[in-house]
Amino acid sequence: MIPEKTNSMGVNIAISIFVFLVLYLGYNSITGNNSQDDGVLGEPQSTTQEMVSASSQEVTQTFNELKNLNRSIVNSVALLNLPAFGQLKDNSVQVSPEPTGRENPFAQTDWKTRFDAGSR
Repeated sequence: MIPEKTNSMGVNIAISIFVFLVLYLGYNSITGNNSQDDGVLGEPQSTTQEMVSASSQEVTQTFNELKNLNRSIVNSVALLNLPAFGQLKDNSVQVSPEPTGRENPFAQTDWKTRFDAGSR
């Protein structure tokens, strides 16, 4: 390599490192993260431990809710599979027979046919 190019490349690298350090130190002084007990992702360890504790409690609570839900489903299936449940009949309401609908429910109705004929 040409010595002048090597020299200018070295100067560029040194300036880049210097600018990075100034930006890093400026950011840290502005945000106030000067504590030495930083944990995960720059958070203080006590905050990280509280977050882990809260997360584990939430996971435990969700697991217990799912376990209770599973028990409820098992009990419901057991109830619905009983022969007595299958033989239940509701005779309290009499259902009167009603006429069925049109033969072809997709065919145009009479009033629609007359309306279309009158609008032409």
